[in-house]
Amino acid sequence: MPDRDQEIAAYIENLPRHLTFSRIAEQLRCRFGPRAWSRSRIVRYWYTLHPNGRRPVSRLDADPEVRAFVEDRLGRLTLDGVLAECRRRFGPQRTPSKSSLQRHWQKIRRAYLES
Repeated sequence: MPDRDQEIAAYIENLPRHLTFSRIAEQLRCRFGPRAWSRSRIVRYWYTLHPNGRRPVSRLDADPEVRAFVEDRLGRLTLDGVLAECRRRFGPQRTPSKSSLQRHWQKIRRAYLES
């Protein structure tokens, strides 16, 4: 891999795991300009690096403090209520999306019902 590609690869590895491939492409365009990789090249690189199909980690999985805060409130508050409290406490950058929160809640409920 050429040096410039190694620099981009290292930059990708240091980005937060919850970013989508499109967001990663935006970050690369801002940092590297015309040298930046396309979204499709980022996807190929990612799945070459992680051949088991591992996707970027969700924001909740990447932030244990937010996950504990959210899990303490799930089932007692509505999803909108949990998100509002999360935004007040952690700000919009650390607050998960509503769909991410819904998936996390479903995962918790499935695990509970299976036990």
